[in-house]
Amino acid sequence: MMDLLERSDEELASEVGARLQDMIYGAGYAAMSREEQNVYLVYVLDAEVANGGLEQFFGNSSGNCAVRTAVALEEIGLDAASKVLRTALSVFPDAGPAEDRSTRYDQLETLGARRNAWDGLGSHLEGIHTRTGSYIHAHAMAFGLPP
Repeated sequence: MMDLLERSDEELASEVGARLQDMIYGAGYAAMSREEQNVYLVYVLDAEVANGGLEQFFGNSSGNCAVRTAVALEEIGLDAASKVLRTALSVFPDAGPAEDRSTRYDQLETLGARRNAWDGLGSHLEGIHTRTGSYIHAHAMAFGLPP
């Protein structure tokens, strides 16, 4: 079997993302390194947007870490995607979407036409997790991969 780091960036990102998805059900988010958290958050953002757009991302538990996800995009070097997500975050009142899902759901209910600002933004985020390969390479040891 080919060494994971020798795979294409897209294959590497998908495999590491899937491993992190498994890890979340075992050791949990808090047990992940900052680098693993970054890739995991981008992986989840991509999955949610692909399945139901930003509405699904914010409506599901993934939205608990919406602000942190924007930071993760920046730390990975995906500044354009972070800007897109921050545009979506700006639709929320006050400091942005609540980390508590129930409170955020109430926020979503009151957004009304402001949600229209999300139209088309999701398309700029689809497939985003596949662009984390170089970040994974640069931080291979944080992912338990040989340098």
